[in-house]
Amino acid sequence: MGAIHVCFKVVCGLDVHQAEVVACLSIQDARGRLRRETRRFRTVYAELLQLRDWLVAEGCEALGMEATGHYWKPIYSILEGHVRMIVGNPTQMKGLKGRKTDQQDAEWIADLTRLGLIKPSFVPPPDFRALRDFLRTRRGMIQARTTLQNETLKVLEVGGVKLSTFMSSVFGVSGMAMLRALAKGESVARQVHLLAKGKLRSKLADLRLALEQPLPPHLQQILATQLERMDQLEGHLRTLDARVEERMAPYEAERHLLMEISGLGRTSVNVILAEVGVDMGVFPTPAHLAAWAGLAPGSFETGGKNRRAPTLKGNTYLKTILVECAGAAVRSKGTFFSAKFNQLRRRGLDYRKALVAIAHKLIVVIHRVLSGKAPFQDLGAAYFEQRNRAHMIRNLTRRLETFGFAVTLQNLNIESEPLQ
Repeated sequence: MGAIHVCFKVVCGLDVHQAEVVACLSIQDARGRLRRETRRFRTVYAELLQLRDWLVAEGCEALGMEATGHYWKPIYSILEGHVRMIVGNPTQMKGLKGRKTDQQDAEWIADLTRLGLIKPSFVPPPDFRALRDFLRTRRGMIQARTTLQNETLKVLEVGGVKLSTFMSSVFGVSGMAMLRALAKGESVARQVHLLAKGKLRSKLADLRLALEQPLPPHLQQILATQLERMDQLEGHLRTLDARVEERMAPYEAERHLLMEISGLGRTSVNVILAEVGVDMGVFPTPAHLAAWAGLAPGSFETGGKNRRAPTLKGNTYLKTILVECAGAAVRSKGTFFSAKFNQLRRRGLDYRKALVAIAHKLIVVIHRVLSGKAPFQDLGAAYFEQRNRAHMIRNLTRRLETFGFAVTLQNLNIESEPLQ
């Protein structure tokens, strides 16, 4: 049996919990003998500083821990810059079944760390971790706003106000003006001609019918509360956006490059950069980034046969925004992404799976743009026709021959003239 390769002589394995962390320090001497010391620390700031001082004093070369929920993050922040840390996926670090104590888990993680068997997870630099927190909070606020809008629509329906029947967006400029008037108990039907703007002015008669029934007093009070909550949310969103813009300023060049890609806008680019950063060195190839995002096809081979497997699980925030961007990209006519999407649909792929495939294409392009710091060049809708020209010619010739025709091909080399 070959010798076991040891990557680190002094390591620590952490078993992280909400209230405490169990640390196993493993030290290998010159003769290869192991000495272990296990200590427990509460996850309060003062005791985590004690953990840090202990590891530094012992000359800890590497520390391994599982990415357990959010509990590992404050520990990582305190130890960052003092100890080399390896954060691993919990599913890849499970110990043997039937041997489960916190101390044994810490020892197991220490052994994996010592032998270099933990595949490190990507942890972005502090600036991008802050951006992540801002943008993930923003996403939660957007979801809260959507919930609030649905609750407001329910109040209108209960009160017999049928605005949503005649308005595609009740929460636009005109709709909000009408909602504020309703909350004050005013007769909105009489002043709808003053409140309706733009295309809504062609629906004045319908809007008067929708607003004819007044809201009961208690529903007016509920509506006023809902509108006040919406205003507060909008104010928080504006503040959050300003803070994101301030932190994104150093990365304006990368943001500008990504915004040239079809389907990507300012907000989506902010989310993408916050999740992956700008240094693609941590993802050696586009395939690594696609797998981390959860957009790579899974693989399942057994007995020499490949079977269908779902896409890998990955970064939910990144995958969600990329699928949204893919939906925008396929609606842009004359682009590579729209042509590829149509090709996939013609092959029988359902809408959702085709959209995920386009999101995979997007993450590959993003990796290449950020790696090369070069602008995106859209291949165009004709790319597939040009690439498959010879195949199409053979296919069409073969089809004609099945009908009994002898086909002779002649290249005319005639450029089409523009229509007058």
